[in-house]
Amino acid sequence: MPLLDAVEAVRTVGGGTFLDVGTGSGSVAGAAASRGYSVLGVDAEESMIRTARCRHPELSFIEGALPVLPLESDQFDAVAASFVLNHLPDISVGVAELARVTAPHGAVAVTVWPPGASPLRPLWEEMLDRSGVAV
Repeated sequence: MPLLDAVEAVRTVGGGTFLDVGTGSGSVAGAAASRGYSVLGVDAEESMIRTARCRHPELSFIEGALPVLPLESDQFDAVAASFVLNHLPDISVGVAELARVTAPHGAVAVTVWPPGASPLRPLWEEMLDRSGVAV
């Protein structure tokens, strides 16, 4: 899974704690667990939380959403948000929140729609350019 590969490409150790923001049906959470992570999935929709729990009863899922996650700071070794930031009115606030819950040695990986697929893509690219984030 490319999203998990991206997280692991910048981390010096595998495994640890993993947060899947916008977990939906729990696909990324399940894939992270299969790679040895202790996983927590977060989603804004209770129906998606129920689906994720049915698909992955061994994992933990809670209700929550960007821009303010109901979690302590610096607690996850890896954080992923797949097609979540595109939905926020202020992407930079969402990125800051992902960084807040990520441990200092951790990594964040996100996915967004490809160029031209979303009218927000230019805003996203500008935010990445300004932040100095490696893509």
